[in-house]
Amino acid sequence: MNGYQFKMSYEIVKALLTLTTSMFFLCSCMTIDPYRIDASSKCEYVNSNDCSDSAITTAKTSSNNTYDLNFFEFDDQGYLHNSEKLGQRKTKDKIIDDIKNEANKQNVFLLIFVHGWHHNTDGNPEDGNIRSFREVLSTAADTFGESKKVIGVYIGWRGDSVRVPLLDEKNLINTFTFWERKKTAHEIGGQGMTSLLLELEAAVAPNDKYNHHLMTVGHSFGAAALYSGISHILQERLISSRALGAHEEADGFGDLVVLLNPAFEGIKHSSLFELAQSKCNSYPTTQKPRLVIVSSSADLAVRWAFPTGRRVNAFFETHGKTSATHCTSNGRIDIPLKTSQTDRYAVGHNCKYITHDLHLYNNGKYEQSSLDCEGNRVDRTKVAPVIFGRTVLTSREITTLNNPILNIWTNGDVIGGHNDIWNDNVKELLYRMIAVANL
Repeated sequence: MNGYQFKMSYEIVKALLTLTTSMFFLCSCMTIDPYRIDASSKCEYVNSNDCSDSAITTAKTSSNNTYDLNFFEFDDQGYLHNSEKLGQRKTKDKIIDDIKNEANKQNVFLLIFVHGWHHNTDGNPEDGNIRSFREVLSTAADTFGESKKVIGVYIGWRGDSVRVPLLDEKNLINTFTFWERKKTAHEIGGQGMTSLLLELEAAVAPNDKYNHHLMTVGHSFGAAALYSGISHILQERLISSRALGAHEEADGFGDLVVLLNPAFEGIKHSSLFELAQSKCNSYPTTQKPRLVIVSSSADLAVRWAFPTGRRVNAFFETHGKTSATHCTSNGRIDIPLKTSQTDRYAVGHNCKYITHDLHLYNNGKYEQSSLDCEGNRVDRTKVAPVIFGRTVLTSREITTLNNPILNIWTNGDVIGGHNDIWNDNVKELLYRMIAVANL
């Protein structure tokens, strides 16, 4: 190396060190402390940013109906935070006792939401997911009126671990938190979320006197945490509830679980998919959907960035071949499957696990997928479509009728991107799914 090259190398290294040091000082770690530190009483929410540190809130709708919204927060290891104002009493116990008290007096509709990447439970300024969730709760409260008490539960965790104020708008630095935030989401799901969800489910278990219902929704890495927490519950209940034969309905968690643009690999779903397809046994006409997964082709974060991130994780892993069970009108077909595909691509982007399509419905006209995963034209007209107001659900006819596990593929007309989960199409779909589940 001559003197000129040495000088240039030195200048490059110095510039990189300067940039790295500058970024270090610009970065700030997101707080590890909870936002919702007060669970001592129910705070009345009127305007945005009200009750910013309250874990228990109540609000009135424009039609003067009421709903409650409670908050749980997990740390990175999956432990629940507790209120500073409750002494030895756990925040979880206080909130669940309050829900039980409501359930002992009237019908309750409990709606749980687990947020995803780049979100949290911050109340000042109020996180966008909280504002949107409040809108859904408000609509539900006006829909049910006095027939049901609407209670929301917002499950929070550190969706961001670092923040760079000068780059926040572009979120450039947080892109590189993909691996550790994904790992944290799964750890939270497996560590503490299962027991919390089971306690919430028990709090609103239907009885002879009151008809309670429970719906749980997760988005992005929040869907990953939720699935990690309930997938084994769904498997166990699918087996135990149908032990006597195919004429039995399959139980699930609560009434319905919905995952929107979930960010976890398809391989984590393979066991449940195969279990639901076992022997291509039929399901009764009264069978309700138990798990609904909705993924959009316009979700570039999960469609393109996710497999890139997974390639890094799975670089040193070996992969082989397996098969996916498809139950068609011509009987069972074992579809060849590369495990590398299921390990790298998200659950809603693994073609051979996709069971349905969702498209806009316009005056009786709608698109319908006519190609299989290999690009071959197939006839998918044997199963009647289901109209959900402005959208229509069509089957890819790879599962038996009334299968309770739906993995739905849609496009940008329905869900315009990774975070576009609160538009009118999605909200209407959720409301219609509630009706389908007989809520």
